[in-house]
Amino acid sequence: MSTPNLTTPQTPGAAVVPPADLDPYRYGWRYVYHRRPDGSVEVEEKPLTLEDVLHPQEGDVTPENTFHEPERGYLTWSFRDRLDRVPRGQILSDCLLDFNVAGLRPLSPDVSLIEGVSTLPLPQLGTAAVASSRSRSSRRTPAATMWT
Repeated sequence: MSTPNLTTPQTPGAAVVPPADLDPYRYGWRYVYHRRPDGSVEVEEKPLTLEDVLHPQEGDVTPENTFHEPERGYLTWSFRDRLDRVPRGQILSDCLLDFNVAGLRPLSPDVSLIEGVSTLPLPQLGTAAVASSRSRSSRRTPAATMWT
């Protein structure tokens, strides 16, 4: 029996374990700061995992390749061009979003179309919190609409 790899079908729910010979920084990296007893700060560069890419933190570095950025940009501007079709819609691209749903950690989708917001206050730096409007909150949450 062959050793499982990224192209071998896995058991549903089983963790995908990439081959050890792949670059540990292929998904990106995070800087972790440690204060030493003498007051100086040591900076450690830690590789990101697939889980880290799905639920990033402020400051995570996830490089895009030459194909990813134009595709994301095309989708973003295509959505913006048709935004008048979505009542009180907002388009976000590569933004960290906290949907305020218990058990759902912040996500950073490539492109987000959010319906039913009159304004979306974005902080200078930080996570954008998204809440559904009252008229929609009883039917669907923003997190539910992400996957439909």
